[in-house]
Order: sequence, then structure tokens, then C-alpha cells
Amino acid sequence: QEPTVLGAQGIVADPMPRETEGRILHRTWLALHIGGQSAQALAFWRQQQHFEPVTLYEQQVLATLLADAGDDDAEKWIAKFAEFRPVDADALRARALAKHGKWEEAATALGNAFAAWRQDPWATAGLVYDSVDLAQRIARESQRHDLARKLFADLRGEFAISSARERRMTALVEIAKVSAGTPFNELTRLALDDYGAHLPWRSAILKLNVLTCDALRDPRLESATDDLQRFLAHEPIRFESGLARKAVVKIGP
Repeated sequence: QEPTVLGAQGIVADPMPRETEGRILHRTWLALHIGGQSAQALAFWRQQQHFEPVTLYEQQVLATLLADAGDDDAEKWIAKFAEFRPVDADALRARALAKHGKWEEAATALGNAFAAWRQDPWATAGLVYDSVDLAQRIARESQRHDLARKLFADLRGEFAISSARERRMTALVEIAKVSAGTPFNELTRLALDDYGAHLPWRSAILKLNVLTCDALRDPRLESATDDLQRFLAHEPIRFESGLARKAVVKIGP
């Protein structure tokens, strides 16, 4: 067997002179996955007689591909991966459960991973990002306010991987919006407040802040409205928008 480390954290190894067939096989497979061609990567693995992963990262990749495809073999590889990274295996298991619409079990598995990642800095960053995105999907597609509220609570704590903070904060806002009959609710207020004194300077967030303040009779409504108006006043005019405005001026009476 040839020990190889041919891909990790979104990086694929370069070709080498006189590569063995095994190295080419694994490198090609990982290149498909890392390049976003998941279906092709899974098809390649199946065509090559189900070769064995040779690193933990390859085990994670294979478990992910099978989970996302709804393949029953996913659990076998998740269990193998769990021998070394049980926390990350919970996140992979959540993907498999969500694929089959088992929303409650998937949310529980994600919650376990999120709790552990507050102390564990060794998770693959890509897996953490994908799991945060999965939490949003479960909250949205399950259409269950109780699960959205659970995921919100589980995701609210900071992760040891600081690079996930912005993605986590964005997910909290999106999950909060589907946690009640209206997006302008108490959890949305909490998610916005978690940003601190200064919200991201983006129109969607600033508009959401205004509407949430208004719905909750928040005394910060005037300040929120001022922020939005200042943003809009300095927002660059898009090219097509500028043309439309000029056209309106020319058509005047």
C-alpha cells in the first residue's frame, strides 16, 4: 500500500513524475470532490471497484458522498470514521439523516457536533461550514418551529474554529427567521443583537433590523431606520438602475 495525503482542506496534491496508478486514482477522485463535482466523484469511486480510503480525510469524503446520495453504505463509513473522530462523525450522520428527511434525528446529531466544536479546534473547517449550512436547511425544509428553535440554541455558542464565526452568525439570523410565524420575532432580535453594536453593513440585514424593531416595538427603531437610510443614501447606483432613472427623467412632461 502506498501511504498518501492527496487532499485536505480544499487542496489537491499536484501530479508527480512516475506516479503509481494508486496515487493517480486517489488524486483524481479527490480532485473531483474538491472541485465541487460530487456526483462525478461518487460515480468514479463506484466505477473503480470501491477502492479503500487511505486517510481520515478520504474516509470523511467518502462518507459525505454516500450520505449526500442517500446510500445505505454511508453508515458503514461514518462508523469507521467515528473510530477516530466521533464528533465529526455526528455531523456526517446528520447529513445522512437529513437526506432521508429524518429532521429531528438530524438536528440532534448536529447539536452534538456543535456542542463539541465549542472546545475542539481539530474539525475540518469545510465540515464545520457545511454543517452550519445544513442547520439552516433543516430549519427551513422541516417547517418545524421547534426544530428551528433547537438549532438556534445549539448553534449560538462560539466555535473553537474562529473562521466559522461569520457563517455561524449568518445562519443564526436565517434560522431565527423561520422559528416563528413571522421572521420579525424575538429570536431574530437575539441573532441581530449577537453582532454587537454594529450590524454588518448590508441592506438585507439593515432592513431586517428595521422591520424587527417595528414588529417588536423596539425603542431602537429610529436608530435602525437612520442606519438604513444612511446605507441607501451612499449605496452605489447599479448601471441598469442608473439607465432607468435617466429614462424616467427624459420622459417627463
